[in-house]
Amino acid sequence: MQRGIGISFPLPTMRNRALASLGCLATLLPAGFAQTFVYKVKITTPPAPSMDAPAETDRYIMRLREGGMSVKEAQVARPGLLRSFEQEQSGTTVSGEARVSCGPWGSCIQTVVPRFGGKQPSKDSAKQFSDGKMTVDSVPTGSGARVSPGTETTLLKAAGDQIVLGNYIPTGWKEASSAVEAGKLVVKAECPNFRDIVYQLTVTYADASRKRIDHLTVTHNRPSGPPDRIGEYEVTYLPHGGKRIDVSRYSGNRLSVTESYTLTKTIPRPENDYHLILDRGEKVVDLRLGKLPDQQVSYVWNGKLPTVDQLKQLHDGRRGLLARVTSRPWLLPAAGLALILIGIALLVIQKRKARPNT
Repeated sequence: MQRGIGISFPLPTMRNRALASLGCLATLLPAGFAQTFVYKVKITTPPAPSMDAPAETDRYIMRLREGGMSVKEAQVARPGLLRSFEQEQSGTTVSGEARVSCGPWGSCIQTVVPRFGGKQPSKDSAKQFSDGKMTVDSVPTGSGARVSPGTETTLLKAAGDQIVLGNYIPTGWKEASSAVEAGKLVVKAECPNFRDIVYQLTVTYADASRKRIDHLTVTHNRPSGPPDRIGEYEVTYLPHGGKRIDVSRYSGNRLSVTESYTLTKTIPRPENDYHLILDRGEKVVDLRLGKLPDQQVSYVWNGKLPTVDQLKQLHDGRRGLLARVTSRPWLLPAAGLALILIGIALLVIQKRKARPNT
């Protein structure tokens, strides 16, 4: 189980950014233009002594059951999930590299995430590509990579991530007001996230040129009561054009994770190819036909993504094979016997060829 890096709790499932060059952040990137930013990242999940690990486990299993998990599977999964929440309750820190690229075409994220549930907390690498039509992610969870329809991003998905870590003003940005306060330009705006929930953003620029962001906060206005804190981004400009971005993320107004990104490289082109996410020979679970277990299609990645029509043929073909095997249980054993007989025949032929002529 992983958390952090802007991951919403039911995994995998991460996103997005901010720097026009090694030392400054532009107001808006030209349409179709994007860069790739490489960061040294450290992620910390602070201890949560008030967390009720058994209750969180029960809630998580309830969501898994709603998604199609059987009672028996839930019983098997519960001890590991409980251990995950207990470890998360104690907190951990992981570090590694993050590569962030986003633009009008979508986003491509490669980063590290905390993993809970083993003997000790550890880390995993997580990769995700999304172009609005589909989302491809590879977060090591034991079930392989995943292809989903539409935008199902879980890595660095917040608007603040796109702006501050990926130097991109996301679609849907609506500026409400701007004012100069103590020599800094403060801009208030609204922007939806990938599930069309509208968040309120307050961006503090170093000056009216909007070339350097100093601070950004993200909140969500509720129908009643004070707004929910979502995230805060603090930018520190370092010597020689470098910068560090400290991110605090909140869940229910409680600090849930802190992240520190130090820019190490800017690549003047986007990494906007889902081939970067999948490794040849990797197992893929494809959800483009539906998310229910009998609608999913699994295959081994060979370098080419099947079209939806090809996916339907693959799905229908496997259903047909299953039906034939169910109605004729001798089919597979007979096929196995045929292979054995062919193997014996080949062996006899080879021995005859090797026998000296008489």
